[in-house]
Amino acid sequence: MKMVIWKFELQITDLQEVTMPDGAELLSVANQNGSLCLWAMVDPDPSKEKRHRYIEIVGTGNPILVDDGVGFHVVQELLREIGDETPNIDIREASVGGLTLLDLIVGYDKMVLVDAIKTGCGEAGQVYKLRPEDFTSTVHLTTPAHDTNLATALKIGNEFARDQMPKEVVIFAIEVEEVTTFTEQMTEKVRKAVPEVVDLVLREVGLR
Repeated sequence: MKMVIWKFELQITDLQEVTMPDGAELLSVANQNGSLCLWAMVDPDPSKEKRHRYIEIVGTGNPILVDDGVGFHVVQELLREIGDETPNIDIREASVGGLTLLDLIVGYDKMVLVDAIKTGCGEAGQVYKLRPEDFTSTVHLTTPAHDTNLATALKIGNEFARDQMPKEVVIFAIEVEEVTTFTEQMTEKVRKAVPEVVDLVLREVGLR
């Protein structure tokens, strides 16, 4: 299998489709000579099935429960920095979790989830880059509305709608300090972690 790098010139529009061979790996999105371009590593074999590439960034949690709203704050900063019209990338907030989250993620190639986590052994503001397989029954995302853990929800989705599920899921989880008081103000250490997470997300999707 010979892999090559292809460049796709993108249009500035609310939504567009980029068709590339199945198994293509998104490398980066950047401005080149005044044009917005996407680069991907692909197998040019014409027999490879062509498919569309979409990325979704979701910040989850409860924005009125102190640090539990950190995912929302990260999404707001992302929207301020890159806007909501970046080609092939959807950015959204969601006060849902577990099985309900499946309704939001079907149809995407890649999902980046930002949420609060309370491990019991980490320091507030610490950032973890995780995969669904890293979660166990003893490590839970903190929002009470999460009716089942993410790993279980994704497993169910892959069993019943595998062809519609993201092929890659990345979770940026921020260790939180307080999630029971009703306020939109985060604790200091968690608030200071927001710029770091924004940078990590942008690098993950090839925008930095």
